[in-house]
Amino acid sequence: MPSRLESLFVISYDIVADRRRVRLRKTLLRYGVPVQYSVFECRLTPERLLALQEEVRRIIEPGVDSVLYFEFCKGCVKATRNLGIIPPKPMLPVYIF
Repeated sequence: MPSRLESLFVISYDIVADRRRVRLRKTLLRYGVPVQYSVFECRLTPERLLALQEEVRRIIEPGVDSVLYFEFCKGCVKATRNLGIIPPKPMLPVYIF
C-alpha cells in the first residue's frame, strides 16, 4: 500500500539532445512508470522528489530542455479519467524477508 506521505506526480519532459533524453528516461524509470513516451507517473515521498529533482538537474541543460512536475492531490487522483488504452499502473514495491 502506498505511503500516506507519497503524492502522485505526472512528469513530462522535452529534451533536445538524444543522449540527455535517454539518460533522463532511464532515471525516471527508477522512480515511476511511463504513461506516454515523454510522460511518467511517479508516486513520490518528499525525499524521493528532492532526490529525483537533483538527478534531473545534473542531466538537463536548462537553457534548452524542459521538465515539468505536476503534483496531484488525493481528490484530483480520484477524479482522473482515461480515454483509449489504459496506462500501466505503478508497481508496488515487493519486500522479501
